[in-house]
Amino acid sequence: MVSVPVCDAALKEINKKLLEFKYIALDSSDTPYATSQSAPINELTTNGAARSAATVSHDSETGVVSMSKQFVFTGPAAVKAICPMNNATAGQGIGLYRYLPASGLLPAQFEAGGSLLVTIECRMSRPA
Repeated sequence: MVSVPVCDAALKEINKKLLEFKYIALDSSDTPYATSQSAPINELTTNGAARSAATVSHDSETGVVSMSKQFVFTGPAAVKAICPMNNATAGQGIGLYRYLPASGLLPAQFEAGGSLLVTIECRMSRPA
C-alpha cells in the first residue's frame, strides 16, 4: 500500500462531506465510545431530546464544518453522549462519533425548561 498526501484544496473539499452529519442525536448511555459504534446506544426521543437538525456551515478557507443545535427539554432527559448523525430519523443512519463529555460537565438529568447548546466543529486533517 502506498500513502499519498492530499493537497490542501482537496482536503477542504473532503471536509464538506462532514455537512451530511448535521442531525444531532442525544444518548442516555455513558458506555465508553468504541470506533465500531455507528449510532447512539440508547437514543433519547422524547421530552425535547429527539434527534434534530443543527444549523451548519462550511468555511471554504479553513475547511472547518460548524454545527450548532439548542435543545430545550419539556421533561426529564438524562443526556450522557452526543452523536452527529447523517439521517434525521431516530434509529437510522450512521454516526460520525459518540462524544461523551467529561464527568461533571452535564447535569445528571435535565428537567423541563432546561436547555443544552451543542456546538461542534469538525475538520479532517493529515495524521501527524
